[in-house]
Amino acid sequence: MKSGENRVIIGKANAFRIWRAASSVNWDCTAKELSDETGLAESTVRKICAEKGWDIVTGYTGGTKWDVVTHISNNR
Repeated sequence: MKSGENRVIIGKANAFRIWRAASSVNWDCTAKELSDETGLAESTVRKICAEKGWDIVTGYTGGTKWDVVTHISNNR
């Protein structure tokens, strides 16, 4: 297997890990929580969510930044 093929497989596996963790809480979670659950860097979680069309809604409450991953069922 070539290096590029390995990266594709790893990317798909990581996307599945994110999907599985987020699905288990009905997509009511933050990128940080997904990062903690999957062991992936938060930037990796955000990148994969963006690639898959899983929106991350970012906001502020009382000066604290929060985000929620919102899955849109008609996406990939």
